[in-house]
Amino acid sequence: MGKARRNKKPQPKQQRLWAGEFLLVFLSADAFRACSRPFRQKVAGLSIDAAIAKAIKDFGGLVASATTLALSVELYLKALRMVMGLAPIRTHALGELYADLPQDLRQSVEAAYEATPKPPPAGEAIALDLSITRKDGPEEVRPPKTVKPDQSLASVLQRSSALFETWRYLYEAGELGKVNPRYEFHYLGVAADVLHAHAGQVAQGIRGTRGTGESTTS
Repeated sequence: MGKARRNKKPQPKQQRLWAGEFLLVFLSADAFRACSRPFRQKVAGLSIDAAIAKAIKDFGGLVASATTLALSVELYLKALRMVMGLAPIRTHALGELYADLPQDLRQSVEAAYEATPKPPPAGEAIALDLSITRKDGPEEVRPPKTVKPDQSLASVLQRSSALFETWRYLYEAGELGKVNPRYEFHYLGVAADVLHAHAGQVAQGIRGTRGTGESTTS
């Protein structure tokens, strides 16, 4: 008789697909974050007036940067959900995605966020507003200004929850009750970097087991 054939324990389909799906989400997030970077670098370190002047000359770059940075943060959060074995949530709301992560993971991310140097010198721009109204639209409604907004991670993500959906359809703005959320490029950029680092540790491990020899982008 021939040798008995060893039966390998079959992996559940969901488990077999998990690594590939995680890497796709993570690499997509990295690509969108990279797309947002040129405009952010252009206005980094500028005074508020100078940053506004730059934005006026590059409306397309401003909109694209806000949209892609928000999407990158969304995908990093969804990648972290996959790390924890949680089912996907069909939403773009950054605050909701973050609040739904396990508490210990949020604490770890928040600790890294708080430890990251991020306050710019006084007078530098950290956010931009872009208001669009239609000629025949109703009177614009603007949100009340906060003197010292909370710059904690949870608060930044909550205020930016509708950034992706609103800014990608900015041409539809100008309707009563619809207010464009601010593009907090400085603190949202820090959040994206911190989330990238957390998810990147898992991505590095997956790539290592596959023997690709690749490293995650920074």
